[in-house]
Amino acid sequence: MKIIKMSGVNTRQSRLLRIMKAIFLLLFLFTGACFAANTYSQETSFSLELKNETVGNVINMIEKNSEFIFFYLNDVLDTNRSVSVRVKDQPVDKILDQLFEGTDITYRISDRQITVLKKRYGSQCSCCLCTSSPPNKLLTGL
Repeated sequence: MKIIKMSGVNTRQSRLLRIMKAIFLLLFLFTGACFAANTYSQETSFSLELKNETVGNVINMIEKNSEFIFFYLNDVLDTNRSVSVRVKDQPVDKILDQLFEGTDITYRISDRQITVLKKRYGSQCSCCLCTSSPPNKLLTGL
């Protein structure tokens, strides 16, 4: 019984396998680099110094000086509330933190869209905007 050795086929298969591995590795690396890019909200910075300005005017200034678009319901956000904002070369989230400090308002930034929401309290909420402690309210009549 003779054993026939086919060396040409094995080297072709191993070479093809090495090429496929290299292509897969490069594809994986380039895909990861695409998702690691900074978003518009991380790259855009503002310098503002405003005193006793309404929330609506601050939002309008941000929209006019950038590509951000705000979404909010009028009954959720009090646009006539006076605020003071002071930031220098900061991203928009720092401005929004100052703008909504001490309120039950939160926001979500998705590239160029900013959605203004009311904070949800309690354990029934399954979204990422929940806080663990409810506001201090006195419940009477029980």
